[in-house]
Amino acid sequence: MGLRTDGSVISMLRVRAEDQVTSLYGALGNYLTSNRLSLRDVRRVVLTGVGASYVEGDIYGLPTCKVGEFSASGTGALALSGQSSAVVVSMGTGTAFLWASPDGIRHLCGSGIGGGTLGGLCHKLVGMERFGQIKKLAESGNLDHVDLTMKDITVHSAPTLDPDMTAANFGDLAEDATPADLAAGVVNLVLQAIGTMTVLACQCCDSKTVVLTGSMTTLPQAVTISSCLKSCTASTISFPKTPRLPPPSARGCAACRKSRRPEGAMTENWSLYHPEIPEFLRRLAETPPMARLRQVGMNCGCEYTSFPRFAGWVPYSRFDHSVGVGLIVWHFTGDLRQSAAGLLHDAATPAFAHVVDFLHGDHLHQESTEARTAELIETSPELQALLKEYGLTTEDVADYHRYPIADNDSPQLSADRLEYTLGDLRCYGFAGADALRVFYEDLTVWRDESGRPELAFRTRETACAFTEASLQTARVYVADEDRFAMQALADLLRDAVNRQVLTEDDLYRTESFVIQKLEADPASARRWRRFRRFCRVERSAERPENGLWFRIPAKLRYIDPLVAGLGRVSRLDAGVRQAQETFLATDFACWIGVPEENRRRE
Repeated sequence: MGLRTDGSVISMLRVRAEDQVTSLYGALGNYLTSNRLSLRDVRRVVLTGVGASYVEGDIYGLPTCKVGEFSASGTGALALSGQSSAVVVSMGTGTAFLWASPDGIRHLCGSGIGGGTLGGLCHKLVGMERFGQIKKLAESGNLDHVDLTMKDITVHSAPTLDPDMTAANFGDLAEDATPADLAAGVVNLVLQAIGTMTVLACQCCDSKTVVLTGSMTTLPQAVTISSCLKSCTASTISFPKTPRLPPPSARGCAACRKSRRPEGAMTENWSLYHPEIPEFLRRLAETPPMARLRQVGMNCGCEYTSFPRFAGWVPYSRFDHSVGVGLIVWHFTGDLRQSAAGLLHDAATPAFAHVVDFLHGDHLHQESTEARTAELIETSPELQALLKEYGLTTEDVADYHRYPIADNDSPQLSADRLEYTLGDLRCYGFAGADALRVFYEDLTVWRDESGRPELAFRTRETACAFTEASLQTARVYVADEDRFAMQALADLLRDAVNRQVLTEDDLYRTESFVIQKLEADPASARRWRRFRRFCRVERSAERPENGLWFRIPAKLRYIDPLVAGLGRVSRLDAGVRQAQETFLATDFACWIGVPEENRRRE
């Protein structure tokens, strides 16, 4: 971590190496280079942690001092949590238990159980040792297949013992326990052991305040400790977050100087794709054709319905997606032409996006949304002025299909498919920032079967996890509610166009503009209100006589990514291949709709 003279954070960096000295010097060199700093910019180096004991003297001749790990952990925990005193549990490779107060920091005890235990056991049991991968895998595990609980061994447990309390970790290991079950069991074992020792530490200090620190606090299962403490001793439990960093300095990337982030609902993903938005991408994104996309959703009008499936979705716009694609292409190519094409690929997307494909009968290909891209770029004076400034032409940027990193043939992985998959995983609540980071940081550029560049995963495990996660989003795209909503909205818009409530050109404005025009017409307003109230869709083998019914096939979107040096993930993992085949066999033969009686109630 680098700090300015006023105490604010410049940026943070983590480097792993085989030994502490290599890690230190490698991290420092990397940090200075990444932030365009020199040794002259550094006033002091402060070392902490057990690895500091391997370092003697000053680093590169800079004034160097050491701060004890316990002092740093305890003082930092109080500062970040806002507590005046607390038992501090520092969960690193092992676990340290501290008493932190205005009087100082006192080491209570320590345990060899911690992140090192988690990584070592998972390496042997499931072949994973990277924290991010273990975290993701464990989320889908079932402890019923691993642990023995109190209710498994007695009908009437002691009043102080919850029937669901663990009686023996790995005490009821099922024959068919999956790797996810095993990972969940290891996580539970480690966290429960730490939780038990934390209770004893609280009793020793007569404290009801606990501050938990370390990367393991990001585990969803960390609630294990929280619930244990709340039931046994602690009334205040803090998980201090890393302080929010200011936007990275323009010095971090030569092409990103003087940049700032346009606002958007999913912009947190942008910093994952690239530390900053290059100036040329920012300026292109601020043009009127691109700014319009802030009011065009990624989910094709489904979010306006009342189907429970779509409740709680995080707002996600075509603008968010487009900037993300541009950043991904820039991150992996550093090519201005390809990145601009990636940014502009959705510039001509109409309101409600792929609903226009249903309107034009193109929903199995979904290419009609791109029909006006070249025309829009050519007729936009703002875009033309910027393209000329950067030495680009309409032909250079109007067709992102020319650039395989930006787009390629399905089911290959491209920047476009990557961004909307990661975006929708977050939008739908299927994955958080940490899981997305694991996926993204494992990517590199490789050559596909025909020798063309393609985004590929470095590790088989991450590729499998990503592919399975992408199938989660793919199932939403073809769900009954999704197909019904898009067809119903397409019919609504067709009727409005036929009655001249709307024009085709109106659809290339914003969604709020289109909705206003619909609501100004009594007949369209009634249909729009009915669309908004759709909350349940039914299936029927035969078309019912009454109600609103559709039989709609769907474009089956899926991704079969490369693993660098090994080939397609479908050839490497039988489970992934079976999941893909099951998805591709999805049957759309039935009728889906809303019965007449439900429509009347609506």
